[in-house]
Amino acid sequence: MTEIACPYAGAAWEHTPFSLRRFLRVTLSGCHLVILSTILCALAGLLFLRLMPPTFTASMVVGPMARSGSAAMGPRQPGAEARIAVSLAEFGNADEQLSDFRRYLSLLGSVPVAEQVMGRPDLLVRLFPDRWDAVTQTWRQPTSIGGKLRSLVHLAAGRALWIEPDAVVVAETLGRALAVMPVGQGPLHRIVFRHADRATALAVLRLVSVAADQRLRREALRRSAAGIAHIRGRLDDTIDIDHEAALGNLLAEYERAAMMTELDLPFAADPLQPPHAKRFPDWPDPVTVLGLAAALGLVLGFLSIVLRAAWTAGKQEPG
Repeated sequence: MTEIACPYAGAAWEHTPFSLRRFLRVTLSGCHLVILSTILCALAGLLFLRLMPPTFTASMVVGPMARSGSAAMGPRQPGAEARIAVSLAEFGNADEQLSDFRRYLSLLGSVPVAEQVMGRPDLLVRLFPDRWDAVTQTWRQPTSIGGKLRSLVHLAAGRALWIEPDAVVVAETLGRALAVMPVGQGPLHRIVFRHADRATALAVLRLVSVAADQRLRREALRRSAAGIAHIRGRLDDTIDIDHEAALGNLLAEYERAAMMTELDLPFAADPLQPPHAKRFPDWPDPVTVLGLAAALGLVLGFLSIVLRAAWTAGKQEPG
C-alpha cells in the first residue's frame, strides 16, 4: 500500500504560518494577557453595576379587543350596514390602515399621555426625584452626577437646561423608560417601564395605560357626538320621507355606537396581565453584566495575543 507523505510533517510543519502547534504555543505564552483582560473587564462590569442605580421593571401584557368569544371584554358595538360604514375618505394601500390598538401603543409615550401624568403632582415628583427639593418644595437643577454633567455641557454650549418638567420633557422621559415588545408571534404586546422606585414604576405604567385608552375613548365619543349633532341638524331641515328614513337609520347607528362606547370597559386595549413587578430590583442583571464583561475580556485578550504575535513576526522578517 502506497503511503502519502504529509507536506507539513516534521520541522516544516512546526514553522508553517497556520501550524496548530505554533498557535497553541503563542496562545499559552500570552495566557496572562487573557487573564488580565478578563479581570479588568470584570472589574469594569462591577464598576458599572456600582454606578448604575438598580431599577425595578414593571410590565403588563395587553392585546387588541377580541371581536368574538366570551372573553371579548370591550364594548359590544353593533355592526353598521355596508352603505353606512363606508368612509368618505379615500383609502390608500393596506399599510396605511391603523387600528385602535396600534393607536393605543403609539400613545403610550406621547405628549397627550404625558399631560395626564402632569395632572398627578405627587407622581411627577417621584418621576424626577433628583430635581425636586423637598425642603423648599420647588424644582431645582439635577443633583446626580449625570445631571450635573448635562448641565455643564448645556452651559458650555450656551443653552439653558430645563428645571421644571413640562409635558414634552415628561413624554421624552416616558419614551426612554417605556418599551413595547411583541409577545411571541401573536397580537399580544408586553409594555415595560423601569424606575428606581417600585411603587412609582407600577403607578406610572398603570396611569399611562389607562390614559392612552381613555384618550381614544374620548376621541371616539367626540366624533360620535359631532356626527349625531350633524345628522340631527339635517333631519330638522329635510322634508323628504325617504331621506328622513335614511338619516334616521344613520342616526340610530351613531347613537348605538356612542352608547356602547360610554361603557366602563377597555376600549382599545385589553389588559390581559395587570402591571406587576418583582419585589427586588432586576435591572441591570449582575449575572448578565458580569458574563458579558468576562466574555469581552476573553475576546480582547485573544485579540491582544494575535496582535502581539503579528507584531513580533513582522519585526523578525528581513528588510
